[in-house]
This record gives sequence, C-alpha cells and structure tokens, in this order.
Amino acid sequence: MKNYFILIPGAVLENDNIPDGAKILYGMILSLATGTSDGRCFARNSYLAKNLHTTERTAQNYLEALRNEGFIETELVNCGWKGRFIRPLALPMAAQQKEGE
Repeated sequence: MKNYFILIPGAVLENDNIPDGAKILYGMILSLATGTSDGRCFARNSYLAKNLHTTERTAQNYLEALRNEGFIETELVNCGWKGRFIRPLALPMAAQQKEGE
C-alpha cells in the first residue's frame, strides 16, 4: 500500500455527470500535481489505469469526462518526447465564468 492520500473537492464529488472512477482519478491528478512548480502533472494512461485497477481506455474515458466538465486541462507536448500534461482546475471552467459575471 502506498503512503499517500487524495482529496476530492465537493464540486467533483457531487457532479452527477462524471463516473465515480473519474472522481477518484481527479483526486489522483490533484495529488500528483500538488507541489509541482506549474501545478500540472505528467501521467500516462497506462500509469493511471494501473493505479485505478482498470483499463487504459477506461482511464482515457475518465479523463475525457473530467475535461468535458471543466475539471482538468490537458496539454499535448512533443519536444523530444511525446506526452501530455494534466492540470487540475480548482473550479470547473463554467463555475469560474459564472463567478466572474
């Protein structure tokens, strides 16, 4: 067993539009990104799937659900290596826009 814990914000936990596994994934992403200089993490689908005890396709679907609801941003990079950064957002983008009105 690993010695870490995850936090899942209420806005994520109470969102009925994303599967429960995606909610756990958000907590993992938040944990991985905490303490990084730019607030984002690098994690392959295979790593996420292994830690969630699911398939890579399911992990990809969870990421898509989180992105569609505005809980994460992803950035594809190709600078000598191909990958993707994931940035957890404190509030979904839609909620941020409503607060700014």
